[in-house]
Amino acid sequence: MSGVPKIEITESSETLQKLMKQQKTVLNFVKVQALYLLQSQVVDTVRTLAVIVGRNEATVHRWLRLYREGGLEALLEEKKPSGRPPKIDAETKKKIREEIRYPERFSSYKEIQLWLKEVHGIDLNYKTLYHILHQ
Repeated sequence: MSGVPKIEITESSETLQKLMKQQKTVLNFVKVQALYLLQSQVVDTVRTLAVIVGRNEATVHRWLRLYREGGLEALLEEKKPSGRPPKIDAETKKKIREEIRYPERFSSYKEIQLWLKEVHGIDLNYKTLYHILHQ
């Protein structure tokens, strides 16, 4: 499993270097870095590559399979997080933070709860509201 990977990387080392700098997440940076290290022949085995990028060999194999099957697009595809969606979106959080900047607007968390329910139709419990305001 840790032998020499059978993969043809179509992008040049220079292209991959530029692409590494453009990545917005650490995970995508490491994925492109793995391709760069293979393309520039710094590493020759998946085991060595896994050690250098600090990931499990199985993870590196999965990345290489994704690249082999779908190219860079498949490798760098952002997965939508699973789980329950947040009760309150980022825009509403921003509005709450703007509103509480004025001390005369709200005198208690209860007033903020009522405002959220009346204006935005969001019913948050005290603990959730406290957490949002103190993030």
